[in-house]
Formats: sequence, structure tokens, C-alpha cells
Amino acid sequence: MVDAAVVPPEARTLARTPTGVQAALRALSNSRFFAAAYQRVRAALDSLLVRICVRYAGTCSNPICGGR
Repeated sequence: MVDAAVVPPEARTLARTPTGVQAALRALSNSRFFAAAYQRVRAALDSLLVRICVRYAGTCSNPICGGR
């Protein structure tokens, strides 16, 4: 059964990004605030991954954990 509301993968749905939006995103990419926020999120995710790897040591199949 196919849901008519779901756009098929081959559909061209992307529109061109407006110049103003591109300029705003470029400016935000150089923001110290967002750089600091990224570092905090990355540290939290790294810490979570370490906790998961320690908890499931020897049973984890993720290569980051050393699993095979």
C-alpha cells in the first residue's frame, strides 16, 4: 500500500536556497556561539558513546568501540 501523501524518492522537491538565507547560514557558520554549542554537543555525544562502549564491552559490534 502506497501513501499518496509521501513524496517518492525520485521526485524533485528541493528548491534553490534564497541568497539571504545562504548569507545568514554563512555568517552563523563563523559564530563563536554556535561553535561553542557544537563543542558541547560533541562532547556530550562522545561521553555517551564511551559509556555505552564500557557498559557493553565485548558485545558491541560498533568499530568505534573496538567491536568486530
